[in-house]
Amino acid sequence: MKRYAFGIQFKVGSNNELMVGRCLKVLHGYHYKQSSNSIGVTFPEYCNKTIGSIIGFVSEDQRSLQELMSHHYFQQMQRLKKFFVHGVIAVPENVPEVRYSKEQKIDKYSEAGRQRRLRRGQRIAAKNGYEYEPRRDSAGSERCIQLFHEVPMTSSNRPSQLFYYRIQQHRADTTNCDGYTSYGLANQENAKGTVPELLFFTNL
Repeated sequence: MKRYAFGIQFKVGSNNELMVGRCLKVLHGYHYKQSSNSIGVTFPEYCNKTIGSIIGFVSEDQRSLQELMSHHYFQQMQRLKKFFVHGVIAVPENVPEVRYSKEQKIDKYSEAGRQRRLRRGQRIAAKNGYEYEPRRDSAGSERCIQLFHEVPMTSSNRPSQLFYYRIQQHRADTTNCDGYTSYGLANQENAKGTVPELLFFTNL
């Protein structure tokens, strides 16, 4: 199983998460046109502080990577010197494998998620004619939430409406190229694809 990749490094001082969101949107559009989610994304500089200034695109299909790399947005950002696009390379064997996924449960335990549950409970109580008493979480019910980074995204239908992808990194024991979401991520349903950490991209 031979895999290939190309990387994009953002200009020093960029909002990394914002740049990642724009790159993921380009990938989503490419996958939509191809009717196939064959490209995964990796973040070689993923750490506690940031998702990193580099995004890598990984696939078994070298031609698809070349097509994506030539996307007008990537080329325009490179001309403006806001991106540096590293050409397609072969992925080395025996590199650590990871999965990047959009974590949906995080929002449930965030303050915003708790406020939404509170408002929903109040509406139901008012509709049914009783006083709402929010359930108090005990100390033992606190959740341990794994590190994530919030990536701002916009909808094609509502460009002014901002939402967030909370992206987490998970270690993987084996290589899996069985597919990704349209944004190049993994999920718990039908997109189990892994990606290499691609540490060599840190030397762009």
